[in-house]
Amino acid sequence: MTHLEQLSEILVSLDAMLTELEAIYKDIHAHPELSMQETRTAGIAANHLKANGFEVTADIGKTESSVYCATGMAPP
Repeated sequence: MTHLEQLSEILVSLDAMLTELEAIYKDIHAHPELSMQETRTAGIAANHLKANGFEVTADIGKTESSVYCATGMAPP
């Protein structure tokens, strides 16, 4: 697959997720959290990533918003 084909595939996927991503953005914006205390936001992000096939390891850094994500796929 060429880079252009990969990009096209990514854009189609993002377009399909636009409504959900906008809802997540609005939810996070409606519930602000203090810097370095973004526990709710981190949970929302982790749950979204898990729901989309990522393996998520949380709490790896000094903040709850630090995560390691893996898909098991080789890099392009």
